[in-house]
Amino acid sequence: MVAIVIGYLIAVIAILPAVDEKIIVRKLKDWGYFRTMVNYFGTAIWSAFLLLGVSVLSSALPYSIKSNTTADGIYSAFWWFLFVFVVTAVVRSTRLLLKLITAR
Repeated sequence: MVAIVIGYLIAVIAILPAVDEKIIVRKLKDWGYFRTMVNYFGTAIWSAFLLLGVSVLSSALPYSIKSNTTADGIYSAFWWFLFVFVVTAVVRSTRLLLKLITAR
């Protein structure tokens, strides 16, 4: 699932040059906010890559660590935090993209 999100976000980055002709994009560039919007997409991509890596890492952990309740709780809390962060980053960047595409 995370790989699909990463692919979606990379496709979003590919769409950004197509909206370059819009007035709102030119204004955002003039005001210096367009770079911030692109950084939102980058944050979503890198955090999704990190979640993918942490998820894959869980299968490589030895059983002694997986069976330790403290280590399992810390890993689980970190994974859920990262998951919520990725979801919010993707929602934020998707909302921005939809506003850019629908703006005149």
